[in-house]
Amino acid sequence: MNSRKNLINLAVFLFIALLSMLLIMAAINMMDLPGIRSRGGENNNKTSQNDGNGNNRDKQRNEGNGSGKSDSQYDWRDRAKRRREERKGFNDRNYSYGQKPESMIPGYGEDYGGVMPEQMPNIDISGNEGLPEMPFGMGGNTLVLREGKNPHTPAFEVLGVPNYPFVKVMTMENYLNNRWIMSSEEPELRFLLGEKMNREFSKNSVKIKPVEPSKGYIPVLSGNYEMKYDFSLMEYKKSGVFYSNELIENFYEMVYETPPTEAQLRYAKTDGNYEYDVYIPKVVELIVDEVIENCYSDYEAIKFVEEFLLENYTYDNSVINNYGDKDGISAFLLGEDRVGNHLDFLSAYAIILRAVGIPCRLALGYKLLPNAQYQVVYADQVYIYPEIKFEDYGWVPMDVFSYDVFYNPPEKTITQITFADDTARRGNSITVRGTVTDSLGNPLDNMTVLIYLKKYKEEPCLSYSKVNVSQGSFETVFNITGDTNAGKYHVIADLLENDIYRTSSSDPELKVITDTFLEIDSPENIFGNKFNFSGKILDEFSFEGVKGLEVNVSFEHLNLVETIESGEDGILSGEIEIDIPEDYLYFKNFFFCRKILFAL
Repeated sequence: MNSRKNLINLAVFLFIALLSMLLIMAAINMMDLPGIRSRGGENNNKTSQNDGNGNNRDKQRNEGNGSGKSDSQYDWRDRAKRRREERKGFNDRNYSYGQKPESMIPGYGEDYGGVMPEQMPNIDISGNEGLPEMPFGMGGNTLVLREGKNPHTPAFEVLGVPNYPFVKVMTMENYLNNRWIMSSEEPELRFLLGEKMNREFSKNSVKIKPVEPSKGYIPVLSGNYEMKYDFSLMEYKKSGVFYSNELIENFYEMVYETPPTEAQLRYAKTDGNYEYDVYIPKVVELIVDEVIENCYSDYEAIKFVEEFLLENYTYDNSVINNYGDKDGISAFLLGEDRVGNHLDFLSAYAIILRAVGIPCRLALGYKLLPNAQYQVVYADQVYIYPEIKFEDYGWVPMDVFSYDVFYNPPEKTITQITFADDTARRGNSITVRGTVTDSLGNPLDNMTVLIYLKKYKEEPCLSYSKVNVSQGSFETVFNITGDTNAGKYHVIADLLENDIYRTSSSDPELKVITDTFLEIDSPENIFGNKFNFSGKILDEFSFEGVKGLEVNVSFEHLNLVETIESGEDGILSGEIEIDIPEDYLYFKNFFFCRKILFAL
């Protein structure tokens, strides 16, 4: 009897277990969450288990590695699970787990009904508003994607090849209620007044100069670098950005460490000690399971999440999803069409990585031309991209879900310098005049011309002057700066583009001259027919030594001319031997000329 009763209980238990499993599977199907082996849009048969050559990722892991699961791989999974558990203190029906919202955004109360501080920069992914122009830096504004494009107006010059093809203006650390928001932190005031900076191109260095005097958050690099400037700045250390209360007119410089290669990142660890706030929509929970199941390192997780989104959702940057009051990330991941734009994909990407335990944030800045030694950056190159923090390399930007921001205006122009001084003394001013027309010769208006001095036409350098075009003409007077050495130069006028007209240039020659003077350490008396001649040739403007100039040393009534060339720091040094005639009067006064004009 007992045996029969036990069998009945076992059958009831198995039936309930089977029914529960069916209900769970039905709930997942009702959520319509795309699996790793399905994709909305084109190429539904593509799976993330294959790389571009059709090789199975799991097979690659297992080759030469037994089960394919080393101790370090198990460590990564354990770390991801542990970080996940650490964040499960906050419970809400809309969220799977995460930190409390009030720890993330000043002004939000327990009911999340607070008001966003007016000067707290943020990115709205709900699709309700338009993205404003951000010509250089900016203060507190809400930024969102919109249809169309920003105006093609010049923002700033960049001299040097940057470590990554981006510069950032702000970073968004936290996400809540469809907003990516800057971290709330007190800035530190930084002074570097009187800093001596070189205008020339140099390796591992980037110099940025605004086209128009600007203030606010300024463009800076990602990664590890040293900042050089000659004004005061406020530094937001956690966010990795700088803010200027005063107008910046001249350039500032960033000297950076050599960035890591992809091979180095493959074996690098992300910063496990970096603290960040996060809340996780419930739909992300299942994706995190997928990431942990299929990855064995930080780098694999980073690549896997990118592939997962591209293989299971359709990327279309022309789409503007209006989420209204819904959570944008959840609505995108659970949407019937599974179609999203750049910001939809980035938001999901960052949240999934943060849920796994990888510090990821969104940077708002500009995308640059890769490997260009000099470029002018325009307002329509505004770009949003993710940064991931590694232990050894700092914040590394990721070029995921990329799209083209570079615009080529349709109409050609002709820029012509009609007058320029052919000679200018160092430290003094020169005059440049010219014209700007379209291809048919019609004068253009309300455009800007940058003036450069270049040794060679293709030499990368920052501009010396800026002038506006009025009724097809421009004229400017500017100083030859003290760091401009004497020699032959090209005066180059470059027209800056707008939405209609593209750039053009003109480049006559200019000769820069400078005064020099001699400092001679000559003996008061010469005994015998040999003596040591020493001194310096100095630039009268900068008092710096001039290398490579020849000085002729001669003696009155003697057929003797010795030539000595200046070395490093303008130093003159040489031994002179005098061939004295028998009938020459020994007692004779000499003097040395102490000033020459140097020009090439």
